[in-house]
Amino acid sequence: MGISELWPILAPAERRTSLGELGAESFELPGKQVGGKLLTVGFNASAWMYSLVNVFSWRQAGTGQSHEMRVIFRRLSAISQLLLHAYFVFDGLDRPQLKRGKDIVCLSGPRLLAQRFQELLTAFGFNWHVAPGEAEAELAYLQSLGLVDAVATPDNDALLFGATCVIRSIPHIGRYEDVYIYTPDAIEKHASLEWGDLLLVALMSCTDDNDGHRWCSVEVARRLAYYGVGRTLLDAAVSHCKHFTMFL
Repeated sequence: MGISELWPILAPAERRTSLGELGAESFELPGKQVGGKLLTVGFNASAWMYSLVNVFSWRQAGTGQSHEMRVIFRRLSAISQLLLHAYFVFDGLDRPQLKRGKDIVCLSGPRLLAQRFQELLTAFGFNWHVAPGEAEAELAYLQSLGLVDAVATPDNDALLFGATCVIRSIPHIGRYEDVYIYTPDAIEKHASLEWGDLLLVALMSCTDDNDGHRWCSVEVARRLAYYGVGRTLLDAAVSHCKHFTMFL
């Protein structure tokens, strides 16, 4: 899901490029020599389905003449021609049932659409798996292990989970390959926010209670983060986890 109001705050740190250019940058050695590392990009497959069933009819998704599958096929066809290795992750059964006051049980897409999506991935030769819980968290974890180099997702939750390179498709642009890139270094340099700051903004501006109430707006949370509150709390939680309650 992510926090939509967070994207404008991160806008100064975004770098516009394309998946093709990003793959070429990784594969190209200094001096324009070819032979570098093939970029591995982890895609949030469930986010694909959710965005598509919002565009088309939910009840018809994955049945009959599926418009969703046509879009998925075109995207996979385009990705298969790029100089990168694509890996796809789907939401699992233990994903959150309620998130930021919203019921997200069905946000991952109809089961039949997921099945056809997975069959198409196999036909294209792409690897995929179903996460134990949320695909976003799984992708961030895979990146922490060095199994993927970047996380492609329309949500910013991956940044909160610790992903160090997030790829986001540019909204309202016809080509899925046109993207924005976000990294912690760029966010710290151009948006003056560190990981602890992002966590504070997320915690203060949203809540998971049944009423969907939140402590404050994203803008207010961002201003609090500028005073270093988030960084201090994160450092205390990591360094003094046994005495964190006393610290508070």
